[in-house]
Amino acid sequence: MFMGSEVFRSRLESLDGGVLREGASEIPLGCVSGICESLHQIAASLGNAIDAKDHSTSSHSRQVADLARCLALRAGMSTSQAEVIHIAGHLHDIGKIGIPDEVLSKRTPLTDAEWAMIRQHPVTGAKIVAPVHIMNGSTGIAKMILHHHERWDGRGYPHRLRGESIPLGARILCLADSFSAMMESRAYRNRLTLGGSIEELRRNAGSQFDPKLCGLMVDMLWEAGVADEFCTLDLLVTRIMCERVLRKTDVRAENASGENPGVGCPRTEELW
Repeated sequence: MFMGSEVFRSRLESLDGGVLREGASEIPLGCVSGICESLHQIAASLGNAIDAKDHSTSSHSRQVADLARCLALRAGMSTSQAEVIHIAGHLHDIGKIGIPDEVLSKRTPLTDAEWAMIRQHPVTGAKIVAPVHIMNGSTGIAKMILHHHERWDGRGYPHRLRGESIPLGARILCLADSFSAMMESRAYRNRLTLGGSIEELRRNAGSQFDPKLCGLMVDMLWEAGVADEFCTLDLLVTRIMCERVLRKTDVRAENASGENPGVGCPRTEELW
């Protein structure tokens, strides 16, 4: 599941200028390979601990992390940038550790006070990771956790950020988190089908979700070619990664033959 230190080091070195682009801002990666690999493992372990609080979402943090990494790569981000977002995905719900189990697993509508508790979890999560320097500023992980429930139209929480003022990593996590939730049965509702989940993404493009990222997400999900409407998210992620590998192989072959020069993922800055 985790990358060897040599592979991780090469991925870090591929990051242009040692920065993770968040819209117009630049955030230094600020870590070395051994530290980042250990951080990745710790993040996965903490994500598992949070998911253990609710058996209906036992793999949610890992699935969000995996899907967010796929979307980051689809958006043209480097492997190193995508790995930082992957770490944030494991930790996006860490703030739920402070929410009582009876609220998380409640089958009836939440009270206003209970909703206030739920909406506080991004703030709590950011505070939990804030003492870790590598997460608090140097990679943008804390900001991704803090803002992953913001909405493109400014009606999200906790700070009601709008559009591109929401960190790019948080916009990616928002899509991955929402899609994972749609594909899971919860205490208060049944899961949606694959087609129903994709249609829900489309309906909320430009309101809840960044419309450009949402379009990339929908294309990526359709291209995975999964016919089973009740497939698992793990299967989808596996097919997405296989499709990516096959596409890159085809592009390399075309470029080598001179048939299709210059084809590849767009640069991150071209998306915004």
